Amino acid sequence: MASSLGAILILGACSNAVKPSPVVPPASIAISGITVFSVIGQTSQLTAMATASNGTSANVTNQASWLSSNTIVATVSPTGLVTADGFGQAEINVAYQGMTSHVTVFVSPPPPQR
Repeated sequence: MASSLGAILILGACSNAVKPSPVVPPASIAISGITVFSVIGQTSQLTAMATASNGTSANVTNQASWLSSNTIVATVSPTGLVTADGFGQAEINVAYQGMTSHVTVFVSPPPPQR
């Protein structure tokens, strides 16, 4: 009898310790990283941070969807890596669980050397 009771107590202790935390949907998403390029082929890793209404935040860079508005100027990988492909500007958009944000990427030639 004692061994059966011990098993019940252990299971009871485990079930209390394994309660999942409630999932709070994001209230906003923000992008950070370098967005000004001076060399074709230059890259920058952008980061997407989702913030919930309760103030908690999480890096969702690899779970978010990324899109460039002008792939002639800049492309973006599924993990937020931006590559300068031509001179001009492009909007990099990110989406995660219904929230969206964007940054403008500028690619311009370096100033002439004197």
